[in-house]
Amino acid sequence: MVEKVFSTKIQDHIINNCRKKKIPVTIFLKNGQILKGRIESFDQFTIDVEVKTQGKIVKRPSYELVYKSSILTIVLGKKVHIGRDRK
Repeated sequence: MVEKVFSTKIQDHIINNCRKKKIPVTIFLKNGQILKGRIESFDQFTIDVEVKTQGKIVKRPSYELVYKSSILTIVLGKKVHIGRDRK
C-alpha cells in the first residue's frame, strides 16, 4: 500500500509540474493513438489535454479527456524535477 501512495504522489507531482509550467507532452495510448499537446488539468482517473492540431489554423483549441488507464506512456518535452522542494 505504501508503494502505491508513493508512486501516485510522484505521478501527480510530475503531471502537475507539466500543467503549471505548460510543458509540451506526447501521450501514447494503448490503442496506438498519439496525442501531442499540453496538460490542462487532471484528477485521479483522467487527464485533460489541449491537443495541438497539425497544420490547421484553429480559433479554439481542441481538448481530449483521456483515462489514465488507457495511457501507455507520457513523454515530456522538458525535464521535470521530481525531488523534494528545498525550503
